[in-house]
Amino acid sequence: MKYIKTINEISGYDRWKTQSPYDNDPNCETSGELDADITFNVDKRANDNAIDGSEFKSFCKDVDQFLSKYFKKYKLGFNAVSPLETKDESYHDWVENEDGTYAVGMMAWKITGDWEDGPSGNDNNEIVQELLPSVKELQMVAKKYKWIDLNKIWIEDIESEIDNPCGDDY
Repeated sequence: MKYIKTINEISGYDRWKTQSPYDNDPNCETSGELDADITFNVDKRANDNAIDGSEFKSFCKDVDQFLSKYFKKYKLGFNAVSPLETKDESYHDWVENEDGTYAVGMMAWKITGDWEDGPSGNDNNEIVQELLPSVKELQMVAKKYKWIDLNKIWIEDIESEIDNPCGDDY
């Protein structure tokens, strides 16, 4: 029964991506500019002062590749900026130690881009969460890295500008 429940949850999540445009009320399609974050936190049990440098970079590369494939699959013109590539210091919750290991608190990917005819929802955060991969999909990418806390993966609307005729504009 657990397996069936999981499949139903995923089907509901991906509903808008597979529907015919004629199945939706055309007045309820959203569009806008996305400005969101996907954040992974380090497991509190991990020795966050000694995460192997190559493993840390490998994790970032795995997430980069997953996001690129995801955006291509759903024809979303979004850009994902890796925490290793950003110049925004507010995304630098990690430090490279002298021995090549990393002290890490969290890693965040900045997601930006425009879209049209997307999912409808009651609020901006709900729409952002439907546009981006689900937490379960992100957990699958991260599960081989034992130092990632799989229960602390967030998808967060930062300053998206969404035209949402079905819900409230924020």
